[in-house]
Amino acid sequence: MTDAKSYGWQVEGSEISHKWEDLRQGVQDHIGSLNWGYRVQLRDNNVKYLNSYAQFIDANTIKVRDIMMGVD
Repeated sequence: MTDAKSYGWQVEGSEISHKWEDLRQGVQDHIGSLNWGYRVQLRDNNVKYLNSYAQFIDANTIKVRDIMMGVD
């Protein structure tokens, strides 16, 4: 029940209520912390991180699209 509060659930006696905004924010915060941890691990292992979309073209080629610039 302790974690439930972070995701919008309120329990007082037999009354149970839910706040969708708290759920949304809790999920966003959790995903953000996971993503941050992944990026730190990649950096610590000298992996170049590209915040981009990619497509396998063939066995030896990856096409990368910069999501900020809209450039291939």
